[in-house]
Amino acid sequence: MNEFEVTTRFSNNYSNEEIAASIGKIARENFANKHPITNEPLRISRRELVSILNRKHENLNLADSIEFNQLVRLSYEMSIGIVQEAIVKTIKANIGNDSVYNPHRLYPSNHVSQFSENENSILTTKVNLLKANSTEIDSKNAKSKIETTLVKTQNLEFKKVFLGIGNADNAKKYAQDVLSGYEMMIWEYDKIKNVILNLANDFHILRNELKSEREDVIQLLIDLLGSRAKQQYPELFDFTQIEWLDFENSWEELNLSYNKINEEHQEFLDAADRALNNFGNSIASESSEVWKKLSSTSRKRDLNKGDLIGAGVQVAIAAGTAAILGGIETRNKSKEVVATIKRDVEILKLKMTEDNERIVADIFRLGKVYSKLTDSLLPNYQSFIEGNSKTIVSDLKPFYDRIMQNPIINGAKTENNELFERKRFLEQKIIDFKSNIEYSKEEEIRLGEILDFKKEEYELVSSLKPKKPFILIDILTFGRSGKIYNETFQQWSTYCKPVVEDYHYLQGLQKEEAPRRESINNEILKCENELNSINQKISSNSEVIKSEYEKSPFTDEEMIKLLTVVKKIINASRGVLEVELESDLQKKAVV
Repeated sequence: MNEFEVTTRFSNNYSNEEIAASIGKIARENFANKHPITNEPLRISRRELVSILNRKHENLNLADSIEFNQLVRLSYEMSIGIVQEAIVKTIKANIGNDSVYNPHRLYPSNHVSQFSENENSILTTKVNLLKANSTEIDSKNAKSKIETTLVKTQNLEFKKVFLGIGNADNAKKYAQDVLSGYEMMIWEYDKIKNVILNLANDFHILRNELKSEREDVIQLLIDLLGSRAKQQYPELFDFTQIEWLDFENSWEELNLSYNKINEEHQEFLDAADRALNNFGNSIASESSEVWKKLSSTSRKRDLNKGDLIGAGVQVAIAAGTAAILGGIETRNKSKEVVATIKRDVEILKLKMTEDNERIVADIFRLGKVYSKLTDSLLPNYQSFIEGNSKTIVSDLKPFYDRIMQNPIINGAKTENNELFERKRFLEQKIIDFKSNIEYSKEEEIRLGEILDFKKEEYELVSSLKPKKPFILIDILTFGRSGKIYNETFQQWSTYCKPVVEDYHYLQGLQKEEAPRRESINNEILKCENELNSINQKISSNSEVIKSEYEKSPFTDEEMIKLLTVVKKIINASRGVLEVELESDLQKKAVV
């Protein structure tokens, strides 16, 4: 187990290690739930994980913030083997597909440079990690797999048998096979896209670390010269500031037909199951079947729609008729189901071909991003780190060590370094909070869409709730009306009440999102206020350093030498750190 120190105590009731152990257990449980097609484990967002932990442990009140990432890493460091793999593969960031912690990824360090040789080795290690990660990518192989999957799926054919119900079963299997191929094609695309965008994100983090080092060099100059540094040497401040971007989430998503179809395919197959079950259960009680189908939570379309998707309730209402009409009607209905499934599957095949064209074009774009990173940007960064580190260690470090021998300068500069670390952390925390706000907005929209899907069903089952008869009516019917009410209410409670409760539960979840965002915005305001206070303290300490430096025996010649070194570092950085990926590589391919 690697050495890793968690800087925050997250609960007075549970140790960090106890919480981390629980995280590992949850990850392991999710890891066991594999997707039937891709064999990928179930993934949960950080926010969801925090909610699960708070529910599982009494008096635990964890917050969904960047500090929580330390617990996920601690859980990884405490674990071995399959649990470590589970933590990486199942716990994802709230927005996008990034893991909350992955030992093979880069994360912002918030480090403030002390201009030591050790910092060079740390940066070199990060470059080597990026280079190692880049070897995982084989865009040609992914393109080949995607096209092979397309051809294989397009060649699938419906196998007709003599019996009508058998044809319906085969039609369902035909639909499942096509959907599986479609899903595999998308999964192969997502896999290579995520690897390349992870590489781009990590590259961006490395660049910001180098920009932070440049910022530390400039800050040393400001500490010694004060405000006149920018006035006298404006050319030294002419460079882009540190900007934290989430490359993955800024990447334009392809408008794939699959994104819509994927929302409905399980519903599609469930509806086929319901239809086929009704054909085979003609003896079933008509009333019970109707109640069961009315309680379906997967239906998303109108009751009277004739197509298979969303037709579960319609088929259920027709179940009694099917029972009376017998085998002939069953075979006729089977033919209708087969025809509907075949029609929809042919549409799927067409959409799959269209998506394949978009995906292949985007893989070509991703390949260009990969080439730019691995063939140009990364080698340039490696050379820059080597050359820049030599300059810092040989020319800047001796001067820095000399001024730090002054106890007053040392105290003020040490405090400033700590303040800069805190400042960089708070900037990251604000970015994380803003990401949480976006996640909350997405959740509110998602829940709203689910409520829209369920609204008609909710209103239907609510209207079906039986009303208790007046006492007089019950007396006049010798208690029969009360008995019927009780029996009917029992049926309603069994099959319909869960729909009503589920709808109300979702409404409650949706209503929580706006207050959640307000709370997050309050936390952002606290961070911004602290940042303002930190900036004031940094300026105050810089004045102390400047005043003390002016009293010191350092010569103008030494200051000129320092300026020469700073100019050398800034000029070298411009040709490397200011280079961006071309804008056309950040726009989705048009086909």
